[in-house]
Amino acid sequence: MEALTIDDSEEAADKEDETHDPFAEEVVFDDDEGLGEDEGWDLGDEELDVGNEEDESFVNVEEGTNPEISQWLLNSKCAGQYVAAGAFEAAAQMLNKQVGVVNFEPLREHFMEIYQASKLSLPAVDGFESLPAYIRADPQEEMADKISPFIPKISLESELQSGFKLFRSNKLEEALQVFRNLIYHISLSVVDNKDDEEKSKEALKVCREYILGLSIELARRDLPADDVKRNLELAAYFTKTGLQPSHRVNALQVAMTQSFKNKNFASASYFADEFLKIMTSGPRADQAQKIKAKSDQIATDAIEIDFDPYADFNICPLTYTPIYQGSPSVTESLTGAKYHASAKGKVCPITKITAIGAPSSGLRILA
Repeated sequence: MEALTIDDSEEAADKEDETHDPFAEEVVFDDDEGLGEDEGWDLGDEELDVGNEEDESFVNVEEGTNPEISQWLLNSKCAGQYVAAGAFEAAAQMLNKQVGVVNFEPLREHFMEIYQASKLSLPAVDGFESLPAYIRADPQEEMADKISPFIPKISLESELQSGFKLFRSNKLEEALQVFRNLIYHISLSVVDNKDDEEKSKEALKVCREYILGLSIELARRDLPADDVKRNLELAAYFTKTGLQPSHRVNALQVAMTQSFKNKNFASASYFADEFLKIMTSGPRADQAQKIKAKSDQIATDAIEIDFDPYADFNICPLTYTPIYQGSPSVTESLTGAKYHASAKGKVCPITKITAIGAPSSGLRILA
């Protein structure tokens, strides 16, 4: 096996990415549980046409290579297929070129899982070495140019549901890791149809939004008690991440109660109003109605924060500050996360494997 290393990629021009709410239109991945009381929470009362990559060669098949592995290498179109064939460096080069991956350590476990999944060692008679066997994606396929290795698959829906469940249970660090792990799985996955490709790309966006939201909330909880302004800002930014409505109510309730407690009544009224658009009845809705009624009587904020609820902006995952429309920004290629221009070249805190603003052709997982 080749070493799991690659040189850092050079910097390139900034890329723009439209703000995308994975749940604004058709809901592809929905939380089975829907709206509820979320008892675990302490709520405080584009398509890029880059041509035919099949013509690119990331590895030369050396003389003496096992015939099955040689055919896998010749037919490989995706990074996961190169990994299965043991061409780790070729897979790393592909991921670097496609989405700017520069830190491969978090992918090590996934590389080994894929590599081992397509190989068997069959026992032989006494005195003879065991015999290697190779598992194909389609055991019935006999056409040489279509033979490819078996790649283990996961259920996107099941993995997302696991993350949603942890979110509802207030196990934020664990939920964050589930979503990030799913990003790694998708990066090395192989699909055979456009529908599965689109679902995978949509899941990447869902993971991005949940990792961003969870990271913001965890940062807020780590703040010192006297940093009230930043506490209110982070609570507000959490509400602007692309969470499902049944999860966004948690963020809204946190922002609403924090604003009310700190006499930011105009903000509290706004968050209460947003909350009531989603949850219209029940004890939590009753509380929101009371907070809104009281806040509307005063309608002022005691603490000025950097938050315009009616402005169009993204949240930088590195600084947790707004990137208002028209401001300079750079984009991370794997998930499409947008950053302040000053973040270019740094490792993305969402994925922890890609370089922000790196040149890219786009992730290929369709075989």
